Amino acid sequence: MKNPAVSGLQLTMENLVPGLRSGSRVRKQFEEVFREKFEKRCWREIANLKGIIGRFSEFSEMPQPQLQPVQLK
Repeated sequence: MKNPAVSGLQLTMENLVPGLRSGSRVRKQFEEVFREKFEKRCWREIANLKGIIGRFSEFSEMPQPQLQPVQLK
C-alpha cells in the first residue's frame, strides 16, 4: 500500500542511496544530485507533512460548545 505522505521521501532516498555506495569518480555528480534532490524534494515533502499534521490537528479539535437554555418539562 502506498502512503502519499512518505512516498516522495522514499523515492528520493531510493534514488540517492546508490550514490553513497559509488566510487569517488561519481562522488561529485552524486553531491550535485543530492543537493538538488534534497533541497527541492525533501524540503517540499517535509512542508507537505507539516501541512497534513496541522490540518489533522485542527480537524481533531472539539468545537466550542453552543450553550442555550432548554425547557426541562
